[in-house]
Amino acid sequence: MIKRISGIAAAVIAAVILSAAVIAVSATPTVGIPFEDVPESEWYYSEIAGAYGKGFVTGRSANVFAPEENITRAEIATLLSRVDGAEIDPKATVSYPDVRAGEWYVPYLAWATTKGILKGYPDGTAKPNAPVTRAEMAVMLARYASMRELTLPAAPKTDAFSDVDSFKNWYFGEAETLRFAGIFGGDSARKFNPDSNATRAEVAALAVRFSASADKAESTVLVASGYKNLRPAVIYADGDERDASFVSEAIRAATGKGAISVSDSSSKQKIEIVLGDADRPESEGIVDGLGETEYRIRVTEKDGNITVAIGYRRYFVLEELTARIIDAYYTNGELRMPKDLDTTVKVGFPYEGRYGEVVTESDIPQLRDPFVLEEDGVYYVYGTGWRMYKNTSGDLAGPWEGPYDVVEVPADCKGDKWAPEVHKYNGKYYMFTTYRSRTTDNRGCAIFRANSPEGPFKLWSDGHVTPADWYSIDGTLYIDPNGDPWMVFVHEHVSTDNKVGRMDAAHLDPELKGFVSEPVELFTAHDPVWTNGTITDGPFMYTCEDGSLLMIWSNYDVFGYCVAIAKSESGDVTGPWAQIEDRLYSYGMFGTWEGGHGMIFRALDGNMYLSYHSPNDKTADRGSVPCFMRIREENGLLVPDFKNS
Repeated sequence: MIKRISGIAAAVIAAVILSAAVIAVSATPTVGIPFEDVPESEWYYSEIAGAYGKGFVTGRSANVFAPEENITRAEIATLLSRVDGAEIDPKATVSYPDVRAGEWYVPYLAWATTKGILKGYPDGTAKPNAPVTRAEMAVMLARYASMRELTLPAAPKTDAFSDVDSFKNWYFGEAETLRFAGIFGGDSARKFNPDSNATRAEVAALAVRFSASADKAESTVLVASGYKNLRPAVIYADGDERDASFVSEAIRAATGKGAISVSDSSSKQKIEIVLGDADRPESEGIVDGLGETEYRIRVTEKDGNITVAIGYRRYFVLEELTARIIDAYYTNGELRMPKDLDTTVKVGFPYEGRYGEVVTESDIPQLRDPFVLEEDGVYYVYGTGWRMYKNTSGDLAGPWEGPYDVVEVPADCKGDKWAPEVHKYNGKYYMFTTYRSRTTDNRGCAIFRANSPEGPFKLWSDGHVTPADWYSIDGTLYIDPNGDPWMVFVHEHVSTDNKVGRMDAAHLDPELKGFVSEPVELFTAHDPVWTNGTITDGPFMYTCEDGSLLMIWSNYDVFGYCVAIAKSESGDVTGPWAQIEDRLYSYGMFGTWEGGHGMIFRALDGNMYLSYHSPNDKTADRGSVPCFMRIREENGLLVPDFKNS
C-alpha cells in the first residue's frame, strides 16, 4: 500500500538532508539598549536589542538609533561583516571612483566586494551613502547566504508578492528565496515594495534572524539542478514541476529546511540526490527502460562522495520510493545505504488488479467532464463542447449514440463551452455550464433551460451569474433542506490573488435566474493534506442517508488528477468543510488511469456510480473517456463498491 507524504515519505527527506544549515527566524533574547528612540512598545524593540547585544549594530549617536531612517549601502556591508564574524583588514582598499581613501567604511566595502555581496553600478561607482532599496537588500542578503552556503529554512506557505514578476524583475529569485524562508513578508496588499528604502530597524531584524543559526553545516546537501539560486528545493525533475513541489513540501514538513540547488558536483558535497535523468556518470541512464510504475535506486561512491541517484518516469513513485528507503536504510537518525546498491522496484497499489471489478469504461471515444442524467430508462451524458450522447441499451458501456448539439449558443459566447450539467427542477431541465464572454473575455457560469433532456437549451440567466471580474467555472446545483437553490462553483486559480483555486457558493433565486447573495468561500485547493495542485474543479453535492453533506471535487494529488471528498462539518453548504484524506478515485488506488471531474448518479440497476473522465492528461495514448465507477455509502462517506463484485 502506498504510504502518504505526511508521514514516512517526509521522514526520508529529513534523513537525506541530515545536517543542512538553518537560519532561524526567531529573535535572540533582548538586552537593555541605550537608544531613546526605540520604545519597548514598538515591534522592532526586541530585534534592535538583539542586534545591538550581538554587536551587529550601533546607533547614529550614543542614544539615538534612528530606526525609521534609511540604511546605506556602506552600513549594510558593515552589518553583514559583523554577522559573519569576518576579520576585517583595516588597510584594505577598493577601486570605486566615488569612494575616498580613509573613509570609515572602506574596509567593510572591500570585504563585501571581495565576497561578491556588494557589486558596483554599471558606471563603476559604489554609492556607499546611497539608501538601500528592499530589492537591493534582498539581493545582498541572498548573495551573503550563497557565499556562506547557508540553506535557508522553508517557512509555512505565504502568498506570492503581487508586485514581483519573474519575467520583468531582476531581483525575483532573491525576493522569492527570502519569502519562502519567511525572512521577507509582504504588506497587507501582499506587496514586496521593491523600490521602497529599507529602514535601519528592518535590517537589524534581518540581521538577528540570519545570525541565529549562521554556522555552516558540515554536510550541506547539494541537490542536482539546472538552477543557481537559493529558492528552497528547486530540484531538477525531468520536466515535471510537481516532482520539485513534492520534495520541497516533504523537506518543509519534516525539518523546516530547504536544499541548495546547483548544477555541478563539487568536493564539498557529501550526498547528491538526482531526481530523474542526469548527464553525470553516477546518474547517467538511470531512467532507461523504466516503466511508468517503476523506479530505480543507484548508490555509488567516488572520491569520498556518496551519490544517491533516483530514477523514475512518473512523479507519484516518489512516495513509495521514499517510504522504501526509510523502511530499509534509516535507523537511529542516520541514513546508511549500501554503496553498491542498484535496484529496480515496481510500485504497488492497494486495489491493483481490481479496476475491472468496479469501473465501466464507455464506448464514447472522447468526452470530458461527463454528467449523466437518467430519464425514462434512457441515459443522457453531457460533456465539454456542449455535446450530448444518449444510451437506450441500459448498459453503461454502450452503445452510446451521438454526439448531438443540444445548446443554442448565445451571441456573447466566445468559446470555452465547458462542463455542462443538466438538473431537473420544477418540471424543467436546467443546464449549469461555463463559457467565455465576448463582453468581459472572462470565463463564467451561466444557466440554460429546456423542456426536454434533449434540448434545445437556451440561455435562461442574464449571461454569467458569477462575478464579472472573476474567472469562474464548473457551476453545480444544490437544493438545501429548506428547498432553497444554491450554485456551488469554482473561483478559478487563474484569477485569484494568490493563484490558488477556491470553491465558492451563492444563493440562487427560486427561478434560477441569478444570485441573490454574495459568494461565500468554502475552501481552497491548498486545504487538503494530500494536495499537489492549485485547482478546484468539478464540484458535485451529495447528501448521505445519515444526513451528511458531501462534496466531490477534483484537484491533483501526487499521482495526478483525482476525485476528492469534502464533508461539511455543520451539514450546511457554507461549511466549514473538512477535507477527507482518502480520495474517491485516484491513480494511486488501481495504478491504471488518472482522471477526475466527477458526479454521482443512480443507475437503472439500482447501484450508485461515480462518473468521471479518464485520463485527464491530454498527452496520454487514448482520449478522455467517460468512466463509471460503482460506489456506495460507508460511515457517512463514499467508497468504491467491491461488495457487489
